[in-house]
Amino acid sequence: MTATVEAWKLDLLRCAVCGKKLIQAGSELRCAACNFKLAISANIIIDPTISSEEVDKNPYQTFMLSSRVQTPYTTTAREDSQYKEYVRKIVDSLNPDSSLIMDFGCGSGRFTKFLLSLGVKKVIAFDLSLPNLKMLERNLTTDELSKVILLNATALRLSVAPSCLDALFAIGVFHTLPRSQFKLACELTYSLLKPGGLLVNSDPTFEGALIYALVCHDIDEFKAVFKNSTKAVNIRGEKSVRVQVYKPDEVEAILIESGFIPKEKHGISIFPSLIFGGVLPMKQVPEETRYELVNISDTLRFPQISASRVIIYVSEKRSFATEKIL
Repeated sequence: MTATVEAWKLDLLRCAVCGKKLIQAGSELRCAACNFKLAISANIIIDPTISSEEVDKNPYQTFMLSSRVQTPYTTTAREDSQYKEYVRKIVDSLNPDSSLIMDFGCGSGRFTKFLLSLGVKKVIAFDLSLPNLKMLERNLTTDELSKVILLNATALRLSVAPSCLDALFAIGVFHTLPRSQFKLACELTYSLLKPGGLLVNSDPTFEGALIYALVCHDIDEFKAVFKNSTKAVNIRGEKSVRVQVYKPDEVEAILIESGFIPKEKHGISIFPSLIFGGVLPMKQVPEETRYELVNISDTLRFPQISASRVIIYVSEKRSFATEKIL
């Protein structure tokens, strides 16, 4: 059954072609000016163009469209506590009751659920994968669904009003785009943020990918990372689906070119990923030892960026007041 789209959600949705407001007509949202349409399936708003040729040009996006529900984060689950530290800091700097936050590339919703648990009342959860959004939909209560816009679309074509967001989280998303589209994605997120709004993106490092290739892959993968600045999505087996890796100064340069003011930079240690994504699957480890490794992993923090698999970047959209928030 198609749900009626609440007024606050309609007020934030826009035509992806001409930017006009949309109106609901049964199971569709339509633009009266150019007849652009979004489909509504239960509580999910769907851009019907996501399987178009522009998506097919990106092997990772094609992989996501053809894959089933996102698998559990076996290689990154132990990193969650570190990510959530920084998510909580951002939310604490805002007013959760009135702030609008986007989970950009939300997957099956681990951070959307966390934002709601922190008291955020309005969240836009966007993802390319419809199965992921359906899983998130099933995991949300009726009250939570009233606080979330579930949007199925591509990263460079979002039907959302400009300058409406207080913060945007893009956790592990931008590096999945072709290198030529990283800046386009940053410029899009810039346009969606209010002046003074915060972009929080995390992307894997070139150095971390080299180390991971040696431990979890082979010399050929190490050489491929070094030569192409890309890494394989799959830990073992087929390596044709690859994503970008960046040096920290490359990412910061793109953020600055897109108009952002870099505010903070935090490293996520490579060790949880190496332990739980690389070493343990290859070894027979007693449960007691595994539990001990979990405790060790949860305490690993390194101030130096060079020990990081991933870096979290916090940037601010330019405004008249650009004082430090965190």
